[in-house]
Amino acid sequence: MSQYSKDNNIRCMCINCYTTVDADIAFAGSKQKCPKCNNKIYIPKASILPGTLVGDYLVDKMIGIGGMGEVYEARSVVDEKDYALKLIRPSIINEEEIESFKNEIRMNLRVSHNNFIKAFESGTDKEGRLYLAMEFVKGKTLEDHIIQFGRFDEDHALNIILTCCRALKTAWDNWQIIHRDLKPSNILLTQSNVVKIMNLGVSVNKAENSGETHIIGTPYYMSPEQIETPNNIDQRSDIYSLGATLYELITGAEPFKGKNSDEIFDNVLKDTPYPPAYVRPDVSKATCDLIKHFMEKDRANRPQTWEEAIESVEQTLKRYEKENSTYDPYDNPALVYTAAADLHGYIPTILAGVTGLTGFIFFAYWLVKSQLP
Repeated sequence: MSQYSKDNNIRCMCINCYTTVDADIAFAGSKQKCPKCNNKIYIPKASILPGTLVGDYLVDKMIGIGGMGEVYEARSVVDEKDYALKLIRPSIINEEEIESFKNEIRMNLRVSHNNFIKAFESGTDKEGRLYLAMEFVKGKTLEDHIIQFGRFDEDHALNIILTCCRALKTAWDNWQIIHRDLKPSNILLTQSNVVKIMNLGVSVNKAENSGETHIIGTPYYMSPEQIETPNNIDQRSDIYSLGATLYELITGAEPFKGKNSDEIFDNVLKDTPYPPAYVRPDVSKATCDLIKHFMEKDRANRPQTWEEAIESVEQTLKRYEKENSTYDPYDNPALVYTAAADLHGYIPTILAGVTGLTGFIFFAYWLVKSQLP
């Protein structure tokens, strides 16, 4: 979902390369070029004015907007409390997207856990607008945190992932729910530092997923099986996505790159991301190993249950708390990363060095020989 950033820009995502783009609010309703791939991005605008009554909720201001939904801060005229009110965009007439919004309503009303955004009620107002009323939480998404403050401290990132694992275990144990779109922009940190998982719009009950034919999720964070066999995934796919999320919290960058979704898919299926310590040399080997374990291509090699995932994160945290800076580090990881990533860039330098050395040897040989009687 697009949203308003702190400087009142509209934060959008390019659907071609999945780059986050901040657009001036003055461009709402127009098309702009993505600065990375030049794809045209539609900058959405609000469809409801402040003061509009939707059901029993009086709209105050917009707090988020996207291709399918809009989220407003609104006050209930019944209990006079503030809520986050999500509505499907009026321009949406595609039955599949309407069903997706209804699915989000069902999932949000089904899941009850302190680390999920709580939903209270849904309905259709007299104008025919479908809405979902949720708790109003002040805070920042993990993506916003990275953009504003940079990457997370290692122990903080691990604790966030541990909290997510425990919350997702409850969702799996009680409702067999697979989130399918775990990523930094779908995890919120409240002002009191409470983790809240958001956006269950593409989540699914395991038993209801057997007929899925579409690739659903965000390419950077999707498991290989989510791409290849979207109708045959389970909690291990979410475990992979949490590993990719932890990678970004630690390094400040996605584990894979690509100019478009097809290129990203290909990289997810075939490539191995650089270990986080190659990007950030001070990260512990234990955390690098944890991310690698979560992001194994073959799901049989990942933690098989949320219990195993939780235990893995807990063990990593214990090592961090016990040893902290005394981990066994990678050997000069920054140098290893540079050499591995940019080998072709070194070839001219290497050739020049070899040529110079050869010339020096011939010169030395000539000099010595010329001095002989």
